[in-house]
Parts: sequence; structure tokens; C-alpha cells
Amino acid sequence: MAEINPEESQSSTKNNIEANDNSQVKPMAGTTGEQGSDPDPLSDQEVNPKETRLVSQVDVSKSHISTGIYVALVALLIGALSGGGITWALYSSKAATVATFSPNKSVISTPSQSDVHSIISQVEPSIVSIATNNSDGSSSQGSGMIITSTGLVLTNNHVIATASNVMVSVYGNQIPWNATIIGRDPVDDLALLSLTGATGLPTVKLGNSLNVSVGESVLAIGNALGLEGGLTVTEGIVSALGRTVPAGEISAGINETLTDMIQTDAAINPGNSGGPLVDMNGNVIGMNTASGSSSNGNVAAQNIGFAIPTSTIESLLPQHQKGGVIQGGISTIGVQSADLSDQLRAYYGIGPVPNYGAVIVAFTGNSPAQSNGLKIGDVITAIDLSPITSSAQLNTIIDATNPGTSITVTYYDQGVAKKATLVVARK
Repeated sequence: MAEINPEESQSSTKNNIEANDNSQVKPMAGTTGEQGSDPDPLSDQEVNPKETRLVSQVDVSKSHISTGIYVALVALLIGALSGGGITWALYSSKAATVATFSPNKSVISTPSQSDVHSIISQVEPSIVSIATNNSDGSSSQGSGMIITSTGLVLTNNHVIATASNVMVSVYGNQIPWNATIIGRDPVDDLALLSLTGATGLPTVKLGNSLNVSVGESVLAIGNALGLEGGLTVTEGIVSALGRTVPAGEISAGINETLTDMIQTDAAINPGNSGGPLVDMNGNVIGMNTASGSSSNGNVAAQNIGFAIPTSTIESLLPQHQKGGVIQGGISTIGVQSADLSDQLRAYYGIGPVPNYGAVIVAFTGNSPAQSNGLKIGDVITAIDLSPITSSAQLNTIIDATNPGTSITVTYYDQGVAKKATLVVARK
């Protein structure tokens, strides 16, 4: 039988607008088993290990105290007829995970109920539910966002990664659409679908995630738990920005890192993958992708969810529209970075200048930045003539630069301004 964790689901809290009191499952678990033979549709379920991604998180402090946190992708897996227990595993990795707070922007006021209802009515028609039949005989459910009136739909790659066919349910239409996978990106966990013969569909409005502040109110919308009767909406705030999430896909032995993630305390449940994280103007600022539980897998890491920011999505969208399998952005200078914060300033001894930028927290591969003298703790403030005010902005500019291009990097080393000329490498 599936293990039910009464502390995991936030459906009875004030963050949930739609109650899901009978749908409390651990966020890491995909679900398997037949429905209809048991009054509890979540009983007799087992995890599909291909959908289990885990993470350990290292507190960026002098003591380097490690606190393990699972991060699981939140597609809902419905397996092929066999029952069994939920299994858990741990992928451990040392990687800096950094919260970024803006001292100059205060937390905005809690939105009124009428505000929330207005946003839902504005956004919901452009959100879809996705159902797949997979090559291993299982099926999956997730969410997506319509970005063109002719039926291009954004979702997470892990929702459709093993799909043999994809069906998409559009708001107000009783008959699902057949969908074709146009492009998919296993590294950045993005995919683009096309609805056959679609015209005149409502679309989401992609906002600018670079303007988001910690404390802003947000809504998470999606096909949570694959429940019938409409989409689920949960309410919360942006808890942190610039999160680096080391993740592993256990069955394939793949280790990867999702960068610049938006962290939220809005409840994100299985089935939410690919759905939007929306600000109070109705703009999509991220794609809901993962949620967390504690390092032993038995206790919920309460109110921890992650969304891919729209700055990342929009930088990769042109490649997706060309079709095929995309291995993330193809350009790199070999750094992992985080937004400059008081915490990082103290940890690396950065000093009073600069007052903005992307802090180098790790090097990757054969790093052009490292080979040209940059060090961990240096703060990148410009690429050529473009100021760099955040980690996300650095990644966006590098992703948009062709490998082999020579660039000038302005950075600060212990408060001293320096420049280096780098050649952008191919990942």
C-alpha cells in the first residue's frame, strides 16, 4: 500500500484554494495501480523510479552544515496494474544552494479574494491537463501552458519523456487533443508540444521573472493529482530566488543541476509539473517543476516547491521551436552562479563593492572563466556592454551567445574591478 503522510499535503491549509483533503501523498511519489476498485484512489500504488529525482542541499555558511533535502519532479505516474510499496532512495551531492533576498523591496500585501478570482478567470483557460501513455505500459498526468493560439504548449520534459502518445485537455473542451512533441530538453527539463489542428486558443502571458522579488504573492495552477473536476489553484509567496537544485534521475544514473529556480511555498503536488507560477498581475513567472521532502524521505519539507523562471524558458524557446532533442543551452563559460546577497558577501568576504552581480559559486567542466583567472567568490557585473544584475541574467546572456564567441567579462575580485576576455565554450 502507498504510504500516506498526513503532514505532506497542504490541501487543508489556507494556501489551498481548492480542497484536496483525500489526496495527501508524498510529493516524491509517482503513483501506480488501478483506480475504481478501492474507495481510496491513491491506494495500492508504487513509485516509478524513472520519475524520482532527489537532491541534497548544503547550507552556504562557514560551518558547511549539510541538510539533505529531496527534490522530486511532480508529474503524476499511474503504473500498469501492479501494486506495491513506495520506494525511496537518496542521491547525495555537495552543491551550494543560495537564497537571494532583496533588501530594497518590501513584501507586498496579501491579495484579496476578488484579486485571486480575477487572476484565475484570466489565466485558467490557457492552462491544459496532459495525459500520456508511456512505453513501459504506465501512464502519466501533468500540466501545460498554451503559448500560441495555434496550439503550442509548454510543459516539463519529464511529463512526456517516455510517452508513446500524448493527449491534452483544453479548458472548455470535452474532447482531448492529440499532441505532437516538437522539442524536448532533458537538461533544462522543458518540452514543447503542438496540438493538431488547433486555432483560436487563449494563451498565457509570459512575464519577466527578472523583476520578481522575494515575498511577492503567487498562485500555482495545475492538474494536481490528476483530480477530476478542474484545475487546482494554490496560493503562496516567492520564498527565494536563484536556487541551484542538484538533481539525479536514479534509474538512468543521471546527475544534473537545475539552476536559477524560483522557490515558493505555494503547494506543488504530483500532476502540477508544467503548470504556471503566476504573479498577481496574471503574468506567468515560472513553470512548476519540483517539490521537496526531508532527507530521510519520511517527513515533508513543508512548503518547498521550485519553478523554472520564465527568463530561462524564453531564452531556450527558439531552440525548442526548431524541434528535436535539445541538450539545454549549448553555450557556457563554465560557472555556476548565484545572485549577490548579504549572506554571500559575508561568506566570500566580497566587501562593499559591487552592489549587484552574479557571484561565482562553482566551476563546471573545462571552465573558460577559471582558465582565465576568475575564482570562486568573484562577482560578475557585466558581459561586454551588458550589465549583469542577477545569476539568471548572466545565464540568459550566455545562452544567447554562440560558442566560439569572444566576450569581455567585467568582474570584482575582493572589491577590485577586473576584466577578462573569454571564448564561450560549447557544453
